[in-house]
Amino acid sequence: MKKRYFFLIIAFVLLAACDPIYGYKYEVENLTESTLVVEYLETESIFVRQYPDSLRRIRIAPNTKKAIFLQNLPEASPNQSQSRIEALQHLRISKADTIFSNVDFLQSSRWALSQEKNPTLYVYRLQVQQGDF
Repeated sequence: MKKRYFFLIIAFVLLAACDPIYGYKYEVENLTESTLVVEYLETESIFVRQYPDSLRRIRIAPNTKKAIFLQNLPEASPNQSQSRIEALQHLRISKADTIFSNVDFLQSSRWALSQEKNPTLYVYRLQVQQGDF
């Protein structure tokens, strides 16, 4: 019986000592009536290490949102004083691959930060509107 408690206590201490990982999700919300094409490249990831000159491209349907990048970090406090979104090194948005926006979407003032119900997940959300083109 004492042996069982000893192992339970050791298991509890090992699990309690683990530091949580915090997730930062970057979403783009399309508030226009056109399909958006988002070209982006994150600052640091396995993809960037393998293909350093390749951009990722996704399409976002009108009036929908899509996560473009998920970053896991050991710290819980997002840097709200930064002037630019540091997790992305490139971000360009166009409507239907033909009309490109001149807006600098990497300015942090363009991104709204919220915390999800899960206390270890933060969401940066960029809303793209018709006036951005």
